[in-house]
Amino acid sequence: SRCEWYQQESENVKGRHHCRMPDVWYHNRVRNGNNNQPFIPNTQATCEALNNPGTAMHNFLSQEVRADHAELVETRNAEIKLCLDTLGACATVADPEGCIADWRSEE
Repeated sequence: SRCEWYQQESENVKGRHHCRMPDVWYHNRVRNGNNNQPFIPNTQATCEALNNPGTAMHNFLSQEVRADHAELVETRNAEIKLCLDTLGACATVADPEGCIADWRSEE
C-alpha cells in the first residue's frame, strides 16, 4: 500500500543526503534577490556539483577568498612597515635595546 511505501521510504528509516552550503553563499543569494530561482540543491549530485569550477557558487567563493587574502596581505604589510619603522627609530637612540623592549611590551 502507499502508506507502507511512505513508511519504508521515510527519512526516519532511510537516511537522506543533506546539502550544506556556506552561509556566505546562502546569504548572498537571499540578499541579492536570487531566491525566486531554486538554489538549494535537492540531490547529492547537484549539491556536490556546486563546488565544480565555473559554477556561480565556486566563482563567488573564489572572489571572497581573494578579497580576504588581499585584506590580510595589506594588514601584514602595514604591520611589517610599523615594525621596520620602529626598529629604524630605535637604532637612532642611545639605548636601542631598551627602545625595542619598550616597543615589545606595548604589543
